[in-house]
Amino acid sequence: VAHHDVCQAMLGKHQELFADDLKESIVKKSSEQDGWIFSNNWKTAMKALLESEVDLWTRALNDAMRGFGTDENTLTALVCTMPARLRESIFLRYEKRYNT
Repeated sequence: VAHHDVCQAMLGKHQELFADDLKESIVKKSSEQDGWIFSNNWKTAMKALLESEVDLWTRALNDAMRGFGTDENTLTALVCTMPARLRESIFLRYEKRYNT
């Protein structure tokens, strides 16, 4: 929860100083650079740091299950380490976001 509060404050400060959305700035910066520093992995990690816990868990679960087959090891690790306090929120958000 504290992490989310800090990130929201950082998003607000970035908006105040640069009149630009931080998430959009990250995407723009990573698409302008040819070097390895601003790779797709960097962009994904930076955007994940700005997500709420529930959104991050929801996306991680979907990433493990979508595509050609399920990544069973990742899915098992996610389900076994999911915080009990977030389970219902994650379930509801998953249903809403992915229409399941």
